[in-house]
Amino acid sequence: MCIRDRYSLMVKQGLSLGEQCEAVVVEGVRGLGVDLGTLSHREAHELKLDFAVGSGASTNEHEVFEGSLAEEALRVGGTIWCDSVSADPRFAKHPEMAGRGVESFITRAFEGGGKSWAVTFASYTSRQRPFDVEDRRYLELLVDYFSRFNEIREQSERISYLAYHCPLTGLSNRAAFFEALQKAVRSAREKHAEFALIYLDLDGFKGVNDTMGHSAGDEVLKEAARRLRTTLPSDATIGRLGGDEFAVILAPTMSLGTVKQIADRIDMSFRTVFIANDRPFSLSASIGIALFPQDAEDAESLLNNSDEAMYRSKQAGKSQIKFFGDVKTA
Repeated sequence: MCIRDRYSLMVKQGLSLGEQCEAVVVEGVRGLGVDLGTLSHREAHELKLDFAVGSGASTNEHEVFEGSLAEEALRVGGTIWCDSVSADPRFAKHPEMAGRGVESFITRAFEGGGKSWAVTFASYTSRQRPFDVEDRRYLELLVDYFSRFNEIREQSERISYLAYHCPLTGLSNRAAFFEALQKAVRSAREKHAEFALIYLDLDGFKGVNDTMGHSAGDEVLKEAARRLRTTLPSDATIGRLGGDEFAVILAPTMSLGTVKQIADRIDMSFRTVFIANDRPFSLSASIGIALFPQDAEDAESLLNNSDEAMYRSKQAGKSQIKFFGDVKTA
């Protein structure tokens, strides 16, 4: 049977990595006419079994068997195979294969998705027809299919990540943050709950860019994001809205006193000297806070009002904290 007839796999959009592992192994067992197949990858110097299929074998047994051959394939590199284990001095006394009754196998090691992989196919009988060039080419096709799928999956994950995250800081970008804010508003409305939205802007950031360039500014923004992560509660939602502006959704049920304490902690964390290109910079943050539903009953208005409160903080002399409820009546 030619390779074209045996190679029925096609890259299937939307399948998970586990489903693709299964597709490769199942196809290989069918195409090569063997009894069992496994796929594993190396993780922290250990082999992890991703999928196994075959007659009369448990996952643990597969893992022992696969580990032995996969390690050898990864050590040697490329493809190794044996048509009759009992007649081959390299493997005749191999304990894992002797205990499992394996008589023939073919294993391929390869790289993909930043990991080392090994795929193994084996039978409990000697091969009546030895593994030939066509079999090895077929195995290459399976490996190529899996590698291509990994590339597509990684690209898709990267595109999806960039659609919702700031690539510099790893925080939610403006679009993703606004979606989270809309969800928070809907949830709070349904539960008759309250929550706070904090909007902050770095004071003095323009000076970093003007004197040291944008690379130094990027370092400051990454450090600002790190400080927010370590300062805020774990259930807070943090976003970079653009430039040097950040916003935070705090979990419901917090008292005004608690919200003010959190804002104070943010203020203090930003007063610590920033280092960019080995040069210290003294910065601070102007902070505005809007409350749902007191200050606004929809996401857009709430964001605008917290921004307005932040602007009033900056006007008041920077490194200030203002609640929208206070500034709107001033």
